[in-house]
Amino acid sequence: MQFNEYFVGKLAVLAATGDTKALDETYKSLLNLYRIGASKDI
Repeated sequence: MQFNEYFVGKLAVLAATGDTKALDETYKSLLNLYRIGASKDI
């Protein structure tokens, strides 16, 4: 899944720059994507 690599890279960059607001928003959107993916697997 390529979006995983994209988000992991984005999270790493945001963590490195210390942008906690963007980091939090990215993390929440990533969690939502995992929830959507998990519900489709069931």
